[in-house]
Amino acid sequence: MTDPSANELVGQLTLADSMLGEVVGDMRKILAYANWPGTVLKPAVGVTTGKAAERLARELRHEAALASAALVNWIAQVAEVTEHRNRVVHAIALNQCMKCGEATMFRHPASGDDVDRSPEAVASVVMRYEALRADGLALVTELSEAVNQRIFVEAKKIANATDEIQNPPQIYPHHVEHLCPTCTGERGSTVVHLGTAVAVIPTARWQEFRDGRWPPRDKA
Repeated sequence: MTDPSANELVGQLTLADSMLGEVVGDMRKILAYANWPGTVLKPAVGVTTGKAAERLARELRHEAALASAALVNWIAQVAEVTEHRNRVVHAIALNQCMKCGEATMFRHPASGDDVDRSPEAVASVVMRYEALRADGLALVTELSEAVNQRIFVEAKKIANATDEIQNPPQIYPHHVEHLCPTCTGERGSTVVHLGTAVAVIPTARWQEFRDGRWPPRDKA
């Protein structure tokens, strides 16, 4: 099997960008629930990965308690790699063969700078994307846990104030693992990770609940 060409790797780079963008989008959706039970303003769809990272950084400035150093650093790296990706993808081909389409030089249209679009250079950007996505999956899980804990605390206050069970939202990243038949040597498989629902019981009612005497049948 021959090594992929630069053009083939650019296709992989575009796919890697969309996959990383899903992680950034998940972070923004989760962060939108940080002010629950206030109005949850879900982020707009159709935003590029770079723009989504910029907006995530801006939104985190209003939630300092959730902006860990690791998350802030990760967002900065996402912004950097998407800028690199844009230079590679949008570079203008020079000395391009009219038959096979291969070119020996590439130039960035806005700055006029030369762009290294060799297979090795493009492959290194793809690897950075893959590494950032792996790190992002761990970070989005941490963010989800922090936001869900904040929601739980608020729900507990409401439960104690109203003496009613609360079923607050719990927001989780969209984590799907797919393996194709070629890689497994058997059937392909898809695993979807789902979160759990939460019921928050008023503190004063816990003993009654343990004894099976609460809530009444008509309020269960």
